[in-house]
Amino acid sequence: MRIERYQPKYEQDIIKLINNFYEEALSDYLKLDLSILLKTIDELKDSVFLLIVNDRCEGAIAGKEVASPISSEKVWQEIIWYINVDYRHSGVRLLNETRKILKEEGYNYITMVNMANSKADKLERFYSSMGFSKMETHWIGRL
Repeated sequence: MRIERYQPKYEQDIIKLINNFYEEALSDYLKLDLSILLKTIDELKDSVFLLIVNDRCEGAIAGKEVASPISSEKVWQEIIWYINVDYRHSGVRLLNETRKILKEEGYNYITMVNMANSKADKLERFYSSMGFSKMETHWIGRL
């Protein structure tokens, strides 16, 4: 088991991961569009961290730098974090390695998303135990 940056050879594994994430957590909110997903993967490929097991991608964290409206400190916003069920025990390792790399790259903060319909209470306890503080809650509504 190892943590790697994005490599094109794992693109199909990443698409499957995101599809699994969509089915588990996003399908109540948004429709999946494969062409948009491929564009997103291409745009984020420099900041995708992969959990590789037996030369397959079994988990990923992807995000991007976001500008703070009040500070010059660097903030990295997680957009996708998903681990296939059989490898969820390795999620902490992936998150810790991602945090380490981001710190080495000069980031001051990482923000993580917690989907309301995806084990929200469990994830809130988990993030708290990892030293995160709850900052904001988002709401979504169809127009």
